[in-house]
Amino acid sequence: DITASDAPFTASTTGLAGTVTISAADASVEISSAQPIRDAVSLKATNGGVSVVSTGSYGVSVTTTSAPITLAAAGAASALTLAADSDDDHLTIALTGSHRAKLNINSDGITGDAIVINAKDRNGGVRIEAGVSGSGAMQVTTGIGGISLGTSGTGRLSGTNGVSLRSTGNSITAEAGYTAGGGAAPIKLTLTNAGALTVAATGASAIGVTGADFSLTVAGGTSHSLSATSTGTVRVESSGVGREAIRLSSTSPTGGVTMTASGNTGRVDAVASGVQGVVSARATGDQGEVELAAGSNGKLVISMGLTKRLTVLPGGIGVGRNNAAHPIHMASGAYVTAAGI
Repeated sequence: DITASDAPFTASTTGLAGTVTISAADASVEISSAQPIRDAVSLKATNGGVSVVSTGSYGVSVTTTSAPITLAAAGAASALTLAADSDDDHLTIALTGSHRAKLNINSDGITGDAIVINAKDRNGGVRIEAGVSGSGAMQVTTGIGGISLGTSGTGRLSGTNGVSLRSTGNSITAEAGYTAGGGAAPIKLTLTNAGALTVAATGASAIGVTGADFSLTVAGGTSHSLSATSTGTVRVESSGVGREAIRLSSTSPTGGVTMTASGNTGRVDAVASGVQGVVSARATGDQGEVELAAGSNGKLVISMGLTKRLTVLPGGIGVGRNNAAHPIHMASGAYVTAAGI
């Protein structure tokens, strides 16, 4: 036994084969010190390493009850590793206690992947939770490099109670790259369950779509609407120079296009303000019809400039009837032919 009366005590050996062993066959080995300094107990290898090995089933426990613990390495890559050999062999790095404390994972690395969280198995996933049963939130802030989310398949951003993308500074931009065949990859906003898909701009803001082509497609359902619920207006504008810079069409053989002003003083205006502007309402099918109608107490006004006239292409105008058999055909039966009345 080594007791306090033996102090100071030194065990030494010389040569490469020399070993100093402190062991107990049926008891514990305890190295303790009551000296109030930071290195009261010190294990030091001046020209080698220090190995702590537990071959039994109790493992290794390092505990400090009222002071910090620090593991530090310098000059070499390091690792904290658990070699799992069965299910539920979890490795936990935890901060316990409900206090205003943080678990910090920091890196001073200067590469693009200074911190890596990697589920390396092909079927592994990563889950990050923040106060899911309360008011927890997640905040991700980056420099000008931005945030990149990638997936090798068809990924998704989902939320059980909604997903909100918000920018308190500049705009939010959604971009899609190119498909394997070289074509442009689309950006899709899809609503799979019953409900509504809303794109809104508040205040004096506007919703703008810029691109070579823009398509807004709704499949299924019975009716769809593009509306302004406030006192504002819905404006559809085009800076195109073709005759069909703006086109409203129905591709169904039995479909139609209706423009309605349902208010007491509402009106529908189709205006071509250019010098050579044209407003065209056409039904190109064999049995297509174009109907201009006014209410029972309303009126239908068609006006032309001083040097232009109203032109009716082959067919006829029916007044009070649908099947005009002459250029102008009244409901009373009177009509006007090419030669006159």
